[in-house]
Amino acid sequence: MTVMCTNLHAAQLVEELERELGIPIYDSVATVVWKALKTIGVDPRELKGWGRLFQEVV
Repeated sequence: MTVMCTNLHAAQLVEELERELGIPIYDSVATVVWKALKTIGVDPRELKGWGRLFQEVV
């Protein structure tokens, strides 16, 4: 499931939504943050509570 360009601040809700629905949730803003962290060499796993994307080793 994707949360795309809404006024809902979904990044902080992703972990709860994933637990409730049992599927990965990708927030458009969070995915940009994830990619930016990877690009500058920061391990995204350091950011807690933003869902599976930030916890996986990719």
